[in-house]
Amino acid sequence: MKKNYQTLIILQANYPGSVFLSLSQCALALSINTQTLRNELNCKSINLKTVKRGRRRLVHIQDLADHIDEVAIKASAAKKRGRPRKVINHGGIV
Repeated sequence: MKKNYQTLIILQANYPGSVFLSLSQCALALSINTQTLRNELNCKSINLKTVKRGRRRLVHIQDLADHIDEVAIKASAAKKRGRPRKVINHGGIV
């Protein structure tokens, strides 16, 4: 499967020259609160690899782009709400 680099390009345009992003920058890119991101990283509900530099936790920009793409794929493949449509079988047996 061919890899889509569009998310990575957008992140690099928003944060020029950055290889690592702080948790607050990652939270902004994911549209969640910084403390929510910290809590989800603690509970391991978000699969992001972090690096500790001094007292700060940083995320590689490629890992964040991969996570965003993975979440988008899962969201597009999610089951739709509501009652399923009838299956019409013209052969007789369903």
